[in-house]
Amino acid sequence: MSDKPQVGNQWSGLNYELILELNPDLVIALPSPAPIEPVEKLEELGITVVCVDTIDFDKRANVIMLFRILGEKDRAREYIEWREGKLSIIRERLKDVAEEDKPKVLFKDTAFRGVFGRDYVMSKT
Repeated sequence: MSDKPQVGNQWSGLNYELILELNPDLVIALPSPAPIEPVEKLEELGITVVCVDTIDFDKRANVIMLFRILGEKDRAREYIEWREGKLSIIRERLKDVAEEDKPKVLFKDTAFRGVFGRDYVMSKT
């Protein structure tokens, strides 16, 4: 999707004119607690919106749903196995490292939401 135009996001606003110009089959949005107003506005414009948690990919149902939406349902299991394999390597390498010896990492999403703390879903492996 890197070659697609940026249409904004649920937090800082969407470019509805560009979205209409692109004439999408559907828009994938994050579910609550994400701002609901953009979803309602898109639906008012006649655009189908599907809310899928694309951040917490530990929930296999989210992965499977997203792959189905994208017409790649057979690849969902392949992706889940690949991801779990990578996470298993990380977990294995860190299992004997004391918490205080693990490096501190700052995860910053400058595009729209700011910084995330220890309990954020992407902070967990």
